[in-house]
Amino acid sequence: MTRDSVVDGRFVAFADVVRRRLLYYLCSSSSDDNEIAFETLVSRLADDDTFGSHTRAQMRLNLVHVHLPKLEQANLIEHGDGTVRLVVAPDVVTRSLELAHRFDSI
Repeated sequence: MTRDSVVDGRFVAFADVVRRRLLYYLCSSSSDDNEIAFETLVSRLADDDTFGSHTRAQMRLNLVHVHLPKLEQANLIEHGDGTVRLVVAPDVVTRSLELAHRFDSI
């Protein structure tokens, strides 16, 4: 994998509001290893008004089949055993989220 493809994958990962919010929740997790239970994540995202009305089942399906694979491909998270874990330094993700927010306000 070339450096350009890694960067491209990260831009794809940050291009979606659900993935950005998921990364925000991981960065603000109270655990030392920036880990959150999958079902807790499903609940938080499904209850978030930002995404309109998604049932927990719809959000779970979207996470498993769309969002988590994209974040894993970008080497930002790992998931399994009922948890989702950030695998990069939280400050890297936080700075990227801030950049995405600036793009959003242009």
